[in-house]
Amino acid sequence: MHTPLFLLLPLLACGPKAPQPSPMDLATDSVAAVDAEEQAAAELEDSLSAVERIVADPELHPFPYTLEQFREGWTPGTELRFRITQGQGIPVTVHHWEVLSHPEPDTAEMRFTVYLEDGETPAGEPRTSVTELESLRRHASFDVSTTTREEVTLETPMGTFEGLRFTVRNPDTPGIVSTFDFAHALVGPPVRMVVTVEDQVRDEMLMISRSPLPEAAPAP
Repeated sequence: MHTPLFLLLPLLACGPKAPQPSPMDLATDSVAAVDAEEQAAAELEDSLSAVERIVADPELHPFPYTLEQFREGWTPGTELRFRITQGQGIPVTVHHWEVLSHPEPDTAEMRFTVYLEDGETPAGEPRTSVTELESLRRHASFDVSTTTREEVTLETPMGTFEGLRFTVRNPDTPGIVSTFDFAHALVGPPVRMVVTVEDQVRDEMLMISRSPLPEAAPAP
């Protein structure tokens, strides 16, 4: 099965369950915090069965970006911040991604840091990993049989961008709909991902900043 990009990257340590620990607790017991984050991430992955794709050679939509676009747009110095909201009882967290280097051709070394809702208090130690650009690109694999693809105008905290929206409806879980918005000019993960249950938003991953921005991008 295929899992969305933001779940597979070490970034998605999505914060401990309520009651939320104090910043002092997190600073003095980072191991426990990471364990809680990993448990929350695993629970979220289980709950996102609507966007799981069966790897049996399904017919896929074209990827949002080419490998050449990743080479040009996923460069060292690229930084992103996301605000992640999940189900009831899970604290809001802010996630910081940094592209550190390209240690080998078509690979990226990345660092992921999770913060509490204030965006300043760390919720654990930063993590680094090296991933192939083609692997990152292929995490945006959407089965034609369960997903619609459309051109849209996206309003984001970074400005207005033209992009693609993939809407996933799994017949096994008809009440759950997952939407992924990719901006053409912002190569990488979706600028917004939303899971709705019976038309109510349950989970959201929203890109709140990115640097550098493309020169042609409008000011926010």
